[in-house]
Amino acid sequence: MGGKGASPDNSQVVAMQQQQAAQTANATAQTNARLQYGTNEINQLFGGTPTGASLLDLSSIANGTAPSATPQQQAAISWGEAHGNPSGAAAVQAMVPKNSLADGYSWGALPDTGGPASYGIYDPSGNLVTDATSLSDLAASKIYTGGDPNSTTGGFDDAFYNKFTNAQLGYYMPAEDRQFTQAQTGLDYGLARAGTLNSSIADTKLADLTYQDTMNKAQIQSTADTATAQLRDTVASDKNQAINQLYSTENPSTAASTAAGLVNNVQLTTPQLNPIGQLFTPIAVGTGNAIAGYTNPASYLPATGGGAAATGSGSTGSSNIIA
Repeated sequence: MGGKGASPDNSQVVAMQQQQAAQTANATAQTNARLQYGTNEINQLFGGTPTGASLLDLSSIANGTAPSATPQQQAAISWGEAHGNPSGAAAVQAMVPKNSLADGYSWGALPDTGGPASYGIYDPSGNLVTDATSLSDLAASKIYTGGDPNSTTGGFDDAFYNKFTNAQLGYYMPAEDRQFTQAQTGLDYGLARAGTLNSSIADTKLADLTYQDTMNKAQIQSTADTATAQLRDTVASDKNQAINQLYSTENPSTAASTAAGLVNNVQLTTPQLNPIGQLFTPIAVGTGNAIAGYTNPASYLPATGGGAAATGSGSTGSSNIIA
């Protein structure tokens, strides 16, 4: 009887699987860093950058040369990746010299992912910030350093939304005030003709007129606030659209370009300002007559779900007072 055949040596298969696992781990780490970088860039476009922050100078990358691992380092990296020790390989990779940038940042070649060679930028703590497969693309990254983290410049801050609200109030409130003054003049004239200018009747009618004035102003404020809230919703929706594109493409440049276009469209959005309707009706004044002729001031002001200001992104911005 013949002896048992020799067991096939699968060490090469195992080594290949371990190397592929290491490459996958490297690719995942780079993808995660790239997505975080892209998210930060979109957040800065919509929310602004820290006040006083400056862009990191990456101009030296475009024509630079990434340092290479020494033969001994490369051998250790390859061995770690091929023998199921990706963390050891990464530790050796971290020892490979990198080119210095300002503010403690650096850049260099990234570990093997099984795909095209790639390069990355590291923060002062050695964490990967972002990556690219070409030096020109890496040099085009936008990384802000310094500044006050508690204050931002640019983006859609409270000042932006307050300006949008005040544009509506500044248009409609003076018009309401003019109509109120005219209504007061008409009321005084009617009371004088009736001989009740200094009577309790006059006090009652003036109180009712003042109440209508208060309601008109409250409706104008409410309409402006609703329009601004709709604009905030548009900004939030546009930001989510850019984030979704980032995660579907894993391409920060494409997503940032989309975000910049959406931001520009919102920045051009202005409230629709239509001629205001008649808010006060003449008050009939006669001996012993109560106030007559009032109509509900809200009937001259739009429902908050009314006409909307269109933004360049195709979303609707604000509703405003109609004629």
